Amino acid sequence: MNRQVEDLTKAAAAESPSSHSQAGAYPYGSSYRDDELSPVKWAWHFARRHFWLITTIAVIGTALAAVYGMQRPTLYTATAEIVIDPTDTRAFGLDPETGAIGSDYTTLETQIRVARSPDVAYSVMRRLLLEERMTQEIAAAEQDGTELNPVLEPFHRVLDLLPSGVLVATGLASEVVQLEMVDRADQARRAALEYLDEGLEVLQSGRSLVLSIGFTAEHPAEAARVANAFADAYIEQQLAQKVGGTTRAASYLETRLVELEEQLRQAEEGIKEYRAENRLIETSGRSLSEQELSQLSSELIQVRAEREDMEGRIRYIRSLRGGSTLESVGEILNSPLVAALLQEHIRLKRREVELLSTYGERHPQVVSLRADLQSIVSQIGAEADRYVASMENDLSLLNARAEAIQEEMDRATLDNVRLSQAEVGLREREREAEALRNLYNSFLARFTETREQRQVIEADARIIARAERPQRPSSPGLEFFLAIGFVVSSAAGVGLAWLRETLDRGLRSGGELERQLGLPCLGQVPHLKAMTGKGRKPHLYLVDKPRSAYAESVRSVGTYLRMSNIDNPPRVVQITSAIPGEGKTTFAVSFATLLAKSGQQTVLIDLDLHHPSVARELGLEVEHCLVDYMLGDAALEDVIYTTDFGLAVLPVRRQTPDPSVLVSSQRLRQLLDAMRERFDYVVVDSPPLLLVTDPKTTSGLVDASVLLVRWQETPADKAANALRELDAVAAKVAGAVLCQVDVKRQAQYGYAGVGSYYGDYKKYYVD
Repeated sequence: MNRQVEDLTKAAAAESPSSHSQAGAYPYGSSYRDDELSPVKWAWHFARRHFWLITTIAVIGTALAAVYGMQRPTLYTATAEIVIDPTDTRAFGLDPETGAIGSDYTTLETQIRVARSPDVAYSVMRRLLLEERMTQEIAAAEQDGTELNPVLEPFHRVLDLLPSGVLVATGLASEVVQLEMVDRADQARRAALEYLDEGLEVLQSGRSLVLSIGFTAEHPAEAARVANAFADAYIEQQLAQKVGGTTRAASYLETRLVELEEQLRQAEEGIKEYRAENRLIETSGRSLSEQELSQLSSELIQVRAEREDMEGRIRYIRSLRGGSTLESVGEILNSPLVAALLQEHIRLKRREVELLSTYGERHPQVVSLRADLQSIVSQIGAEADRYVASMENDLSLLNARAEAIQEEMDRATLDNVRLSQAEVGLREREREAEALRNLYNSFLARFTETREQRQVIEADARIIARAERPQRPSSPGLEFFLAIGFVVSSAAGVGLAWLRETLDRGLRSGGELERQLGLPCLGQVPHLKAMTGKGRKPHLYLVDKPRSAYAESVRSVGTYLRMSNIDNPPRVVQITSAIPGEGKTTFAVSFATLLAKSGQQTVLIDLDLHHPSVARELGLEVEHCLVDYMLGDAALEDVIYTTDFGLAVLPVRRQTPDPSVLVSSQRLRQLLDAMRERFDYVVVDSPPLLLVTDPKTTSGLVDASVLLVRWQETPADKAANALRELDAVAAKVAGAVLCQVDVKRQAQYGYAGVGSYYGDYKKYYVD
């Protein structure tokens, strides 16, 4: 049986976390994933948290929308329709695009802008006498003497109920200055144009060629009258523009034709004079100089070819050596003397062969025969030299002929260059004359078409439906503004609430704390004042109400501390925080009090030497304190105080110039060792981590450190920085405590924390 208990204990110890780096491995950690709500639940709790903010903004927005909707005038919209129908002039033999409007999207958009143009608006203004009406309204406003601020103009119906003096005094309106007649007319004109522009709407009807001209006014008859006036003015302007454009085009074309005819005549006469001055005569498209130059070039090429051929043959004959080799030269063979010498040479060669076979090399006949052969060869060479000399004479003649032809070509080239330059000027004049001729013909054809077209001009648009007096208003009613105001203001309220919650960087649940810091959440301690509404000291409330939610929360911290290391539970515990004001001392006093009330020998040591508050929290009258003992001015028993409920306290009454010296001294280490031997639990109240280094120094002297995080107030980044400070000195951090939890507000977040439990199971607590 004992063996089974021992095995279970070891298994529990193996499952428990050894440090904050193992967050999520402890048995109670997984239950703190309580803030992962479904979207529906999150939205429900979000609305509960910010109900009054969202409701207030929604009510105000809806009320403003209702006021705006009630004072807006009722508007009526009348619509006239015109169709873009270009005139087809093909029946008259004219260009169908002449003066016609296209049917593409760009053209239709252009016509929409034309219908809204100031020119059409001026025509409507004059047709309906709007300028005179606006002048009368301006005069009436001057008699009233006040003019509303333009920003408040939408609320003029409500503000008109107030006296003009009140409006001027509050700045909602200004006094009207009397205008001169000229200024009044100009202002009336601008007001009339602005009135027409604000009420007019021109749209394409679907994908058709129909344009809808709508006008919105406070009176149905006025809306129909203005819409029809715009349609008529647009048609009239289009027709007048086409007639005027055609007339101006015909006048311009007629004047331009006279000018072009005179210019063309002058250009043609200039070409004739230029030809005569430069002797430019064309034959089959080529000038005489070009023909002469071409003929000389052909002759020069032929002479140069003959010269090169003769030079080649001369070089070849001179390169041959011996009479026998001259047999390959055809010109020499054509000579009768050379032919006879060659026949004799062949005969003697045969004779030489016979004598050599009979007498040998040195026989006199052989020697004489060879002398004859040599003589024949010499004669053939002399004849060849004479032939070469004759060829050289012919070559000299060819050179002289080539030089003469080259001189003629140079002269002809100069003449051709001069004539070419003259022809460039001629072609330029001819091109100008041709361009004038084409332009004249084009203008003549266009003038003829324009003159005929004036007889068949029609507007390219026509009215297919005139505006009728509307029977129903087109402006939205009060219900519309109420709905829009409610939706927009509610959305604004939700956005503001979301922004407010997004900017809040505090931690609200154990799950958030564990994910942000990687530490186990040892407990969530409620804010006593927020829960009970009473201002008593928390540790005294804990003593009086041991079954309260506050006492149970503090008790759970002690339970989790013991579970953090079952084999060797921490006995010396340091309580610290990231920044001041997180309830560190209050929790330390409550935690130590709870341990003392449970029968454990407990001592509370105030090591916040920068801002000691344990004595003040417990209401102790201190004569000698921990600093006195550390400096050797008092004995240990003199600085230990005991409360009514059995808690031993080592308070601090006065500050020291350099607390870090005392904290890092050997005397403090010895003090903690003595307290460990004397008491069951030692609770150390340390200063904030991010302000001083004392907690990092004392973290090595305690069994475990507990980081306090204030609910929704301590930023997550500051808590993480504090944890990094402890990590830097390898401190043993047992976990974190979420303190001063507003149980009512936490329940609104839907978290499974102390707030939810307290609200749902309040009967289990005695508060």
